[in-house]
Amino acid sequence: IKMETVKENHGHVNGGKKKMRKQLTGKRDDTKLHAAARAGNVDEVMHILNNTQEEEELKELLVKQNQAGETALYSASECGQVDVVREMINYYDPIIASIKAKNGYDAFHIAAKQGDLGIYVPAFSKHWQDRLLCLYRYDFLKPM
Repeated sequence: IKMETVKENHGHVNGGKKKMRKQLTGKRDDTKLHAAARAGNVDEVMHILNNTQEEEELKELLVKQNQAGETALYSASECGQVDVVREMINYYDPIIASIKAKNGYDAFHIAAKQGDLGIYVPAFSKHWQDRLLCLYRYDFLKPM
């Protein structure tokens, strides 16, 4: 894996911020979904997700981790592929989306670390509000 520093300007007067990005130079046991997500290929990601017929097969694809323990959502987040994450997040629930890689981070942590956490906010409010509320209620009711 070759690390590359990318300087981004998000309208900041000071020239933006630097992000470290991984460039894939070898196989990491990535699925086609991982590769498309990492590359930012929204059309390919959607093709893969929409053509996975069985619900169980789709779930297996979403939770599949590569050798580094990264899901496809994690890979897209890590590479700053905002458009891919916006589309993919609709297929995830909060539990699956928070699967941690071997480094201890999940897709949310990586997005926050890179300043991209805002891409998850619409998904939280639109798709996960009820699910998260149920999880919090359950957690609250657990004995200490």
